[in-house]
Amino acid sequence: MADLITKARWAALRDKPMEGLGIFELVDPSKDGMWIAMSDDNRLHLFLNIPGEPTIIPQEVQAIAVQVVEMEGLGLVLDAHAGSHYEGIFTTFANQVVQGVVTEGRLPEAAVVNVLGELKAAFQNVVTEIKPSEQIGLFGELTVLIMIYLRKYGARGVLLWSGPDKERHDFIGDFCHVEVKTTTQREPRHEISMVHQLTPPPKKHLLVASVTVEKSRGGEKSIADLIDEVRVELGNDGKSIDAFERSLSRMRWRDELRQTGELLRFNLVGVDVYQVNDGFPRLKPDFVMPKGMVSIKYTIDVSSLPSLNQDEVYGFLDGEH
Repeated sequence: MADLITKARWAALRDKPMEGLGIFELVDPSKDGMWIAMSDDNRLHLFLNIPGEPTIIPQEVQAIAVQVVEMEGLGLVLDAHAGSHYEGIFTTFANQVVQGVVTEGRLPEAAVVNVLGELKAAFQNVVTEIKPSEQIGLFGELTVLIMIYLRKYGARGVLLWSGPDKERHDFIGDFCHVEVKTTTQREPRHEISMVHQLTPPPKKHLLVASVTVEKSRGGEKSIADLIDEVRVELGNDGKSIDAFERSLSRMRWRDELRQTGELLRFNLVGVDVYQVNDGFPRLKPDFVMPKGMVSIKYTIDVSSLPSLNQDEVYGFLDGEH
């Protein structure tokens, strides 16, 4: 049986105007009872018509969730869904479920349980934990994303976030790059681990956002809270939602981490932004590593530097300086 659900079909659904779960189509036009859909939060859905409450409810695995819902016009359905950044995995899952129902004659819930079981076995060795140092860094980048880029550019600001792509700088724009450094120390001191990390790109400015946080069990927010804030700000902008979810995936974020107890909580102490210029503490752009030296790390202290106000930061982002 050839795969009926393809990347092109998801793309076609994205191009249609969305309202709730109103955009859906039959998996196979010649067979009733199975639909694919794209919801207004950009999640992918596979609806399977069922005669009554199933005797088994498949459990979520690797962000593919399943629930029983009553759909207007469809009746009682088993709704399997996943974020759009899991499109490849979800498409494979959906096609295998459809094959199980159509070719093998399985009940929808049995087909879903079978395929999810195979996926769970495949993913059981995947490491989902994010180290404390990674959580601190991600907290800082998300804070800057919310306070600067989403505030200035709206949902499209997320497209400028390059940290998850392991670029030299965490945010890349047409006129200015921004490097985010996050610390839990009382003094704003930051470790620089790349020789030319504080070298402005050609014909562009470079700013450093110094984020200071306090790690506390009773802290106000975790990275999960900031992720939720960003998702709210992105609204229904499909392109931005896809970009954000892909970035989170590269950072090894999984929504299941919310239930692990491994998430750290922080209080935000402050965010200061500095221009990297001749007075900024750094290795000079013409610095050359001595022969035989393969890496270098150093610590900078920005406490005595003048920070930029919001208008000045926006001016750099707009190329006004």
